Amino acid sequence: DELDRLSTLDLSDKAVSAFMEACEDYKIQPMTTIFTRDVIRKTFSQGFKNIKLASFDCISTIMAEEILNFDPDLLIVSTGCSYKREIEEMSKILKLSRNHAFLHCISIYPTPLEDANLSRLNYLKSLVKSVGISDHSNYEENGLDILKWGVCQNIEFVERHFTILDKGSTKDGVVSLNPEQMKEAVKICKWNDSEKNDFKKQNKKNR
Repeated sequence: DELDRLSTLDLSDKAVSAFMEACEDYKIQPMTTIFTRDVIRKTFSQGFKNIKLASFDCISTIMAEEILNFDPDLLIVSTGCSYKREIEEMSKILKLSRNHAFLHCISIYPTPLEDANLSRLNYLKSLVKSVGISDHSNYEENGLDILKWGVCQNIEFVERHFTILDKGSTKDGVVSLNPEQMKEAVKICKWNDSEKNDFKKQNKKNR
């Protein structure tokens, strides 16, 4: 079942320690997703201070409250497949934290451009100060168009799957970026206002 499959993906304590050391060496802030309440304490004891809750835990307000008891530097909650009432209930919890954000997410792998629904970002912005996108589009078919339009709406966070393996050899390869594609995504995330305006004008001409 799903639990058995995912359990094989768990990192050992030794691997987590090596990951944290690498992040420190490269001056990267590590982040992890917490899926169950029983690992909250251990996660913080390993040194993680930036936490994400997956879309299916947008309704898990009790888990979010328990995470906030450990005073994370950042708590991000993804909102795929969530009802507005669930998102709004979670937003009340997030406002108790020092730093938080919602990720707009379409839980379709891969996400077609016509289903991106980026207008929902405005709704999320009405609930919390910081928003981002969890982009599951297929680079080979759509490039980074969803990311580009998201950046033009002044998002602050972006989540993308990443792989150094051949995309055909991994279950989520179709929604993952390879190293060169990730470099391209990082450049887009750093666009200034002029670059954003140029993109919007160019796409308006193409319609």
